[in-house]
Amino acid sequence: MIFINFSLKGLKAKITFVIVPVMAVKFVQKTLKYDNAADVFYEGTAISPVAALMMEKQVREVKKKLDKESETRGARDLKK
Repeated sequence: MIFINFSLKGLKAKITFVIVPVMAVKFVQKTLKYDNAADVFYEGTAISPVAALMMEKQVREVKKKLDKESETRGARDLKK
């Protein structure tokens, strides 16, 4: 029997790592067929902060998880 560990944080991370590239591709598509430069500028300034905040939050959570794992590993090594 296979057990799969589902968590809301893991799901949010996976969705973030899918949404951000999709937003980037959509932005590139918009720049390739732009009507005027102002539209591209407005869309870029709308997408950039959202993508940066989403990625920054996920990176911070991954770093926290890695730090916690390294502390646990260090404690196990000391016990040996």
